[in-house]
Amino acid sequence: MTKALYGLVLCGGKSSRLGFPKYMIEKEGVPLYKWWLNLLRPDCEKVFISCKSTQKQDFENADMITDESDDEGPLDGIRQAFQFNPNVKWLVAACDLVQIDKAILKHLIDNKRDDRDATCYVTPETRDPFPLLTIYNPSIKPQLEIEYQSQMKSAKQLLKRSNTKLLETIHKDQLKGINTIADLEQWINTLK
Repeated sequence: MTKALYGLVLCGGKSSRLGFPKYMIEKEGVPLYKWWLNLLRPDCEKVFISCKSTQKQDFENADMITDESDDEGPLDGIRQAFQFNPNVKWLVAACDLVQIDKAILKHLIDNKRDDRDATCYVTPETRDPFPLLTIYNPSIKPQLEIEYQSQMKSAKQLLKRSNTKLLETIHKDQLKGINTIADLEQWINTLK
């Protein structure tokens, strides 16, 4: 039996280099977190925001899963999702991935492998697995716990150590997120 696919939008980052929460950047007239909820809902049975407990008031009418810690990075959000429901596949997306569109999301979903621990794209520059737009299967939970208990707590290392299906992107910038004001300005200029 195929397990349900749930969505998780990672919004718990500090956004220290940007200076304000990434999830409040607007795309197509709405904050990024709402844009992602709208993008994921047609393909996911349920969609949740992953955030810190201090951010909960920022997400109106959204289902949330809160991080356990303020400093654990994306791996904490993924771990909390599996603690919330360990029996589903989780499509995890970082809120600041502004270059993603329906086609790249559909390609990820259409090529997901239930016989693997995860399905993700390859980072074009490094050829490493890209953990911030990935479908994580329940079979990854034991390795996730091992990685979480390690010093690094790296979602990328988790994918490297797991049985991960790797996909190529169409355009090299599709996996580029917004981390600084310069990144934001560059993206805004591409919209003109």
